[in-house]
Formats: sequence, structure tokens, C-alpha cells
Amino acid sequence: MYEFVLITIHGGCFVGGNSSYDKEQTTFLKALFKNVFQIDFAKDNLSETINDIERQIKKLKEKHVNNKFIILGRSSGGYLAKILYDKGLIDGAIYICPVFNPILRGEKIKVLGEKAKKYFENQHIYETDNWNKKEECLFLALEDENVPNECFTKEQLAEAIYVGPKSHVGMISCTSDKFKKELIKFCDYI
Repeated sequence: MYEFVLITIHGGCFVGGNSSYDKEQTTFLKALFKNVFQIDFAKDNLSETINDIERQIKKLKEKHVNNKFIILGRSSGGYLAKILYDKGLIDGAIYICPVFNPILRGEKIKVLGEKAKKYFENQHIYETDNWNKKEECLFLALEDENVPNECFTKEQLAEAIYVGPKSHVGMISCTSDKFKKELIKFCDYI
């Protein structure tokens, strides 16, 4: 079994949030796994965000040469994690209530779309339809008020894991035994 580095990416509607945003769940993850890094990142626009996170991951890879890398992205951080996974920078990815389709989400939930509008202006919008069930893990809330099911493919919805919380906030702060069991199972598989 490989040791791995777990990088966590916070949510915050792309333009907000910071490493304290997910503090409770990150503390839970640090108790489970050896190498957990919650990173903050630039939030002016999508390109700057991706470049900043890539730089931080590359620095971590220099320090943890023989480790696999798993990224965990929550909410808008799930979209960022998906981009980095799809670019081949990461060995595995865990998404918690990700905003896989930020444009559609913005159309469906106008207030959130307006909040992130400038962030996506004149930016390349990455597709998130690809899915590798061996290396990607998706946790969803039962009734997510922030991310409609239309933001996911049928395959992604079929692979989704539901560990109990009904709401978006409940899922991105989840620390239940069921969540723990599913995380460990996935990370052992990677």
C-alpha cells in the first residue's frame, strides 16, 4: 500500500471561503490520515486559481516524492479538484457536493451565479463529464439546495455516495462514521 498525500480544497462560491471554512472536516481528516494539507488559493479568476493550486501541489510533490496524491474538493472546490484531476496532476479525487457545472448552477440558482459571474468572465470553462470510478469518489447530500442534480452526468449520479446529510452544508461538514468508512475504503483502493 502506498502512502498518500491528501490535499483539501475549500468551497466558498469560487470567490469566497478560506482554509477555516472547512476546519471541522479538515481536523477530522487529519485525525484519519497522515499527510493532509488544506490549502488556500487565489480567487480573482479561474485561471489564476488553477495556476496557484498547481504551484502549491508541485511544491508538495517535491517534498513527498514517493507518495500518491489525492485531492478532496468541497462545493466550488470540487470543480477545482476535478479540473486538477482531469489534468493528470493527481492520482485520485474525492468530491463533496461539487459544483461540476458552475454555469448551469448559476442559471439555476441566480444569486450564486451572480456571486461568481466575474470569476468566470473571459475564462476557459472546463468540462467535467469524464468519470473514472476507480480513481474518483463523489459524495452528495440527499437534498442539496446549492447544487442541482442537473449539474452531474447520469454516470456520476449513479456512482454518488450518500452518507446521510440532507443539506449542502451538512455534507461539506460531515464527520460521521459512515463517511469515515467510505473515505478509508476509497483511499485504500487508490
